[in-house]
Amino acid sequence: NAQKFTQKSLEAITAAQSLATEYSNMQIEQLHLLSAYPGDEGLISQLLKKMGVDLTAFRSDLTAEIAAMPAVTGPGRNRTRSMSPP
Repeated sequence: NAQKFTQKSLEAITAAQSLATEYSNMQIEQLHLLSAYPGDEGLISQLLKKMGVDLTAFRSDLTAEIAAMPAVTGPGRNRTRSMSPP
């Protein structure tokens, strides 16, 4: 039920869905969601910075991991379900 999510969560899910579609991935995975969260101001980015993580390298690694995921090809691959409320 999409009404139980916050607006930011819905935006992240939508961005993750777009990313999965862009890379022709069959489903949204944790990597898509992690990559979809906002940049330097977001909570996840702040936590990673406090842990000493290089955000540029982290994002690059995320993109590489997503690109390495199995891709779906052929008819119907862009068919998606929306998380918007009915």
